[in-house]
Amino acid sequence: MKELRAIYPDFQDFVKSTAAARINGYVGGYGTLAMLRDEIDDSGLSDNGRKILMKILGK
Repeated sequence: MKELRAIYPDFQDFVKSTAAARINGYVGGYGTLAMLRDEIDDSGLSDNGRKILMKILGK
């Protein structure tokens, strides 16, 4: 979330962000590992952010 808030410092932009919504969905258990792998490069996250997300998802 810290990285996404840096990308979208305006709260309304953050709320409207497709990337933030997609990441939230994955964290909430929606989507497959294959889907995440296909989309993660478009998330705007750094390499470290992507690693953290994969760790959170246990994958």
